[in-house]
Amino acid sequence: MLNFDHIPIIDFHAHAPRKGTLSQFCEEGDESKEYFGKVGTHQTTLLRYAAVRYGCDPTLGDVDRMISQSIENLGFNGYVQSVLDRENVEKVNLDFFGAKQLKAPRPSIPGKDKRGKTQLEEDFPADSYVWTYGVTRIIQPIWAKEKGAKDIDQVVDLIKEDIDEAMRLDARALKSMMAYYRTLAIDIIKKSDANAAYKRLVQNEPEQYKVVWGAKIPVYENPELQNDFRTYQDFVTKEVCLLAAHYDCPMIFHVAAIDSVSTTLQNNDPANLHPFMVNEELKNTKIVILHAGYPDYRKAAVLPLQSYYTGSGNMYIDLSFMIFYPAAWRDALRTIIQFSPIDRILFGSDSFGYIERLGCSAWWGRRLLTDVLQEFATKYGWTEEACESAARMILNENARKILRLE
Repeated sequence: MLNFDHIPIIDFHAHAPRKGTLSQFCEEGDESKEYFGKVGTHQTTLLRYAAVRYGCDPTLGDVDRMISQSIENLGFNGYVQSVLDRENVEKVNLDFFGAKQLKAPRPSIPGKDKRGKTQLEEDFPADSYVWTYGVTRIIQPIWAKEKGAKDIDQVVDLIKEDIDEAMRLDARALKSMMAYYRTLAIDIIKKSDANAAYKRLVQNEPEQYKVVWGAKIPVYENPELQNDFRTYQDFVTKEVCLLAAHYDCPMIFHVAAIDSVSTTLQNNDPANLHPFMVNEELKNTKIVILHAGYPDYRKAAVLPLQSYYTGSGNMYIDLSFMIFYPAAWRDALRTIIQFSPIDRILFGSDSFGYIERLGCSAWWGRRLLTDVLQEFATKYGWTEEACESAARMILNENARKILRLE
């Protein structure tokens, strides 16, 4: 029987935990206690995992008590490290939501405008993480306008200066959340068209702004300005992707519509990325489809394969967030392993709020990967050596390479 417990995990995508128990996290307003214990919720899956790991009852009160004891005995970062060690997690790539360091306050979750009075601090053991810089804020025209950009050349210079600073601070990836508010169909735009679009945008205020993970997104009613907004964003997004290639870091795109009221299936169709990814100018940009494009994971699974056929091999697929739903994750994993090149698959958790979520994701991920690869060995002729190699790449080696951890 296969066993991959010895392979250390590099979690490609997660968020920093907050200094508190599960209940204290709920009191911030980003999650409800009522989900803990409900049949079928990922919160209940987490309680059952924690009960096994701590030897307690699978109740919110008992798990909170065990977490509190661990924080009291080890300190918060010692507690976090104990969970990483328990699940053999070597390193975590943290997304700071557009910030360049661990800090509060954090942006509200889209669709949840009110927070509780508590604002828990985030932290993580310094030697156990690298980080991703979110670029959604800096591709908005209001960002460039407020910094005094008069034309598109000045916009690009400002974006380059901002990303240069993130790289000096050792960011290992860039990330776009544009699929929260628009389609991923990104056209290749002439500079002259982008310049004209930007100048019209700065001269015309939008009817309103909506905030997505800390970024001010303009909402225009005028169809011409809507087109200008898309033209501008398409152009600067390509410039960001070229900078990612320059720094040899991945460009991550959120691609999933699961349990957020702010994401739509139309905006998160991974097939929309195909014309962009095969553009000759972007052949050296490593593009990562986050969350396997769920629920369109079948479309997402073939994009890395198609990028191999173009000769660039620049597309990767990340498995995060779906692991909160183990049965669905297993089905998707089976398809992804069948179609995507193994060296283009990245394990991630998308853990947020509390470190037990990351631990639960690692625990389930390792077991479900073992289960799927055992099926491939038993039914489809994969050798144990091939399964071991695949597990090493998915859990560790692919992320190690793309995040430059070697």
